[in-house]
Amino acid sequence: MPARLKELVSKFGTVVALVVLVAYFQLRTSDFLTSGNLAAILNQGAVLMLLACGLTLCLTLGQFDLSVGWVASTSAMVCTGLMSKHGTPLVLALVVAIGVGALVGLANGLMVTMLRINALLATLATGSVLSGLGSWYSITPFSTGLSEHFIDFGLKTWGWLPAPALAAAVVCLAAWVFLQHTAAGRRMYAVGGNAEAARIAGVHVTLITIGAFVASSTLAAIGGIILAAELGSGQPQSAVGLMLGTFAAAFLGAATWREGQFHIAGTVIGVLILGVIFSGLSLLSTPAYVNDISTGLILVVAVGLSALLRPKAS
Repeated sequence: MPARLKELVSKFGTVVALVVLVAYFQLRTSDFLTSGNLAAILNQGAVLMLLACGLTLCLTLGQFDLSVGWVASTSAMVCTGLMSKHGTPLVLALVVAIGVGALVGLANGLMVTMLRINALLATLATGSVLSGLGSWYSITPFSTGLSEHFIDFGLKTWGWLPAPALAAAVVCLAAWVFLQHTAAGRRMYAVGGNAEAARIAGVHVTLITIGAFVASSTLAAIGGIILAAELGSGQPQSAVGLMLGTFAAAFLGAATWREGQFHIAGTVIGVLILGVIFSGLSLLSTPAYVNDISTGLILVVAVGLSALLRPKAS
């Protein structure tokens, strides 16, 4: 690929794709650019945005977290289960559910750094354990005895903007500030670029890696809780199917504005692209399986673009 074309694709390709997709679906169906449909896109993308932003922190280090979908589902079950089965107050249920997510991330980080287990295997094993624990806890959704404030949050809007989308935007903005404008964020990029060089330079690689996994699982837990509020229930496998979309969004983000580098702003663009595609296909009444096919194809293209645009090591 010519250097100038590569630079343009790297910086603006996915943004142009987003604009083209919006224009295409608006031409095909006049209902696309309505406030109701845009609100639905943002609402449905809120959970994916949180999972993908958390995953981006791990990918920045060159690590993978395959457990995010299971963490989200488990945290949703813990939060709703505490309220439904045990009458736990909402605030305490939220704290415990998010704490569970953080603990899972800590376990992932320790397995990767201390036990030297490959991140793919470690997080896949974690996901399997969480799946089993979720089935043990309950195989049916928790939908009764939930706090009214919890349910209201899933339905609440400010103007036409859904509350879940606004909450996700605030969290992702904080993640962006952390990654782009703090010393710890710069250290993460240094570790991802060359872990050994970063270690020699005095960066605590182990601590940074553990922190990234904790952050990834914590954001996944928040995403799962928001999903439960939107659905009005905690369901054992509610977020497991989001894993491929999470990776697709993050890798699409790596082909936005920067040459193959993972970053939060790009990931948000990736989430919006997926949301526009799924919403447009739904308005066109395409079969549900087309979403799965589209997600797989997008992931392949995104990973290919990310690899193609990544600077070659000298």
